[in-house]
Amino acid sequence: MKICWISAGQSGALGVQACVQALREMVTDQPAAMSAAELLQSLRVEKVVFAPLEVAGTENLQQAIDFCALVKMGERASDPKLFALFQELAKAGIQLCFAERSPAMCPLQAKEAQVEGYSALVVLGEGMEASDTVAVLCCNVDDSTGEELGWAMEQLLAAGARDVFFTPIQMKKNRPATMATVVCTPGQEQMFCRLLMKHTSTIGVRWNYFERAVMRRSFRTVQSPWGELQLKCCRYDDVEKVSVEYESAKQAALRCGCSVGEILRWSEKGNR
Repeated sequence: MKICWISAGQSGALGVQACVQALREMVTDQPAAMSAAELLQSLRVEKVVFAPLEVAGTENLQQAIDFCALVKMGERASDPKLFALFQELAKAGIQLCFAERSPAMCPLQAKEAQVEGYSALVVLGEGMEASDTVAVLCCNVDDSTGEELGWAMEQLLAAGARDVFFTPIQMKKNRPATMATVVCTPGQEQMFCRLLMKHTSTIGVRWNYFERAVMRRSFRTVQSPWGELQLKCCRYDDVEKVSVEYESAKQAALRCGCSVGEILRWSEKGNR
């Protein structure tokens, strides 16, 4: 995802002009009449991040978030030109958010512009990480068999759960039990609550919501001593991990009659 980070030296009409001027300097071959949203779209920007302490006279991050909420609701703001810019970006389908500092990204271009003493720094980059919100459901189970729990896991995963796992716990009166945890997309809580009650002996399910950071994933096929293998490549900021996909290793092991562990430990840069 392409991200545009904007840090304005001053808020207000002149600060907005400086931001737009910096954008124009990034796109030298476009018509002068092109709007800020059109400029960002021509740069294939999907998300704009504003420095919160310098936007619309905000004093803290919460004020900046509240201001962004007003834009989404179509309310008027004290700074009409800045509000108009935000509305323009929102209508163009460009994500708007505020952050205390520049998000982790690989910088591609940067421009600084000044308009009558007001300055703005605009940085265009490729996002290096992803984040989202997940719902996490939990329930305690003390009288379901291992086979029943295994069946429940199969049904939950088949229904689209992002993850399912079991944790051994100790309940009242020192009864050994199992806590079942389901990770799913917000909005699916009731469906997975019903499945947990249907396929386990639990009589109550609780859930909460968590923000999470996710490594960006991509796949590539490489040649190995066992033929073609699929590698999973994960990246977050400057952290990178590369591993052999299990299913790919499994098929190669069946094909070649060798250990799956030997293939999983193989590295394209040499044996581990």
